[in-house]
Amino acid sequence: MFIIISCGITESDKQLEKDAVISEVLDTLELMYVAYACDCQKWVIEHDYEAYYRGERGQGVFDLDQYGYYIEPGIPGMKEIPYSGRIRFYGKLRSNNDWPADADFIDDDPPKGKVFTYYHFEKL
Repeated sequence: MFIIISCGITESDKQLEKDAVISEVLDTLELMYVAYACDCQKWVIEHDYEAYYRGERGQGVFDLDQYGYYIEPGIPGMKEIPYSGRIRFYGKLRSNNDWPADADFIDDDPPKGKVFTYYHFEKL
């Protein structure tokens, strides 16, 4: 599979790109934000979330430790992410469960989870 991504580049973006070290192969995730009252992963794949409510993913509370993602910007100063609808992220999924680098948790011991470091995103 070969994917070409094109986006507008501003002068400030050129500096960010020059300073960033980005892997040649990027992962793509389409996620939606879910507002839970916890220090936990708040981004999920829409299909997993909807399948839970159809009864296909068990009963009880939706398992964010299994299906949720933390996200973090891979380049300092990236624009704010819209917290509504679906977002397509381009970046890298960390190989181990952890917390995002810029995490600001209230809980003393929040759950570690899947962390996706993104370098570009688009609202769908």
